[in-house]
Amino acid sequence: MGRLTSNLAFLVTLPLIFLQAQVVEETSDVRSGGVVQTGSCKATIAPEAAHAAVGYYNRGISRSDKGDLDGAIRDYSSALRQDPCLALAYNNRGNALRLKGKLAEAMADFDRAVKIDSSLAEAYNNRGLVRRQRGDLEAAAADYTKAIELRPRYAAAYNNRGAGQRRPCGRDIRFQSGDRDQSRLRHRV
Repeated sequence: MGRLTSNLAFLVTLPLIFLQAQVVEETSDVRSGGVVQTGSCKATIAPEAAHAAVGYYNRGISRSDKGDLDGAIRDYSSALRQDPCLALAYNNRGNALRLKGKLAEAMADFDRAVKIDSSLAEAYNNRGLVRRQRGDLEAAAADYTKAIELRPRYAAAYNNRGAGQRRPCGRDIRFQSGDRDQSRLRHRV
């Protein structure tokens, strides 16, 4: 049971706004193969690899929803082997790694996600959670602020930024089950 179970139990009780997901419609965001260039990432992807990446990514979401973090990490990794420019997969894998306590690996994934897609507010918010967990409150606040700049109605980022600025009763609150994350982004592609 432990921290993961208590985090997941808390997420179930959150207001719907924290669990809302953006849905990627059948637009240019959907991978169809060919040359993909997103931010600093450029790759040539065969159509079948693009299709496989989407399948692995979506299955990773399902596994994460069921609490199978190891399976989700494997699926996001498989998606990234097929499409190394899929920023959402880096973000989601980073969250699974963060929940498993693998902060260095999670940080690397969030850094890669924002390098590929500098408009992905969730990746900034989630990177802020790792920074706060590591005790770097100033950098965490900067990430939450960037997430808010990108999505001004992003309540989770406001909550996290505020939580990093208070110290009730002298307790250290760098990481508690109340952290608002986007650990299972449901960006279906």
